[in-house]
Amino acid sequence: MSGSIPPSLGNLTNLQVLYLGYNALTGSIPPSLGNLPNVNTLFVQGNQLSGCFPASLSALCGKSTAFFSNAGLPGNGNFAPFCANGTGSCSAALPVNLVSFSAKPKDNQTVNLIWSTASEQNNKYFLLERSKDLIQVESVANVKAHEGSSFQGFSYTFTDDKPYTGTSYYRLRQVDLDGKTTTYPWESVVLRREAYGVSPNPISNQQFQLQLDEPLTATIKIYNLDGHLVPFQKMGVDAGSLQIKTTQTLSTGIYILTVEKRSQKREYRLVVE
Repeated sequence: MSGSIPPSLGNLTNLQVLYLGYNALTGSIPPSLGNLPNVNTLFVQGNQLSGCFPASLSALCGKSTAFFSNAGLPGNGNFAPFCANGTGSCSAALPVNLVSFSAKPKDNQTVNLIWSTASEQNNKYFLLERSKDLIQVESVANVKAHEGSSFQGFSYTFTDDKPYTGTSYYRLRQVDLDGKTTTYPWESVVLRREAYGVSPNPISNQQFQLQLDEPLTATIKIYNLDGHLVPFQKMGVDAGSLQIKTTQTLSTGIYILTVEKRSQKREYRLVVE
């Protein structure tokens, strides 16, 4: 026997024994099975049922029942905790229980997004989002969830083939069948496609470019060897490089350029010919 358990079985009020064990039944347990007043034996073990125990099944507690060996049911179909304290009841079912979510660069070309769940209840799909500055957010993909509800976990993966260069952020949003969403924290990832630093170096005029992850938000300073600040202007960004021009002619020698962003500081030697 395959397919789902017919809810109409709950109309067989004179039924005393129901044996559906070791078939290929799928889907959830119909609440109507708890409406069998005369049943004293109900076996549905060894199938492929999933979801939770309907609250109506409390009427079966104390009778001869077997739900075991159904991997998609709470506790692999262990009915005793449900009768003891309601464990696995549909009325107490948890939403999606996220175990982990990570964003990892691959070959500095793509970003692999990997996440896993411990259980899922009424889960419709996952929405992947990304941001460069944690202000502007864009959708990356919708990933369909496994159908139905399950007290077993699942693993998911998605590859962003066109990620941002430098530092960016990814997050996961889970959407229920009723439209309710749960948003999880951001995960950062750094994609380094080109060499960082100053070019050309040495410089022969007042203008050069600086390759950075986040050229518009970094704090940049230039010092001479006496420790005095050298004034400059940011001329804009071209192909990911910040164009810089000093406001005065620099004397031949060595200067120190510092870049500070997100509590990290880097120093570059700037040589002027």
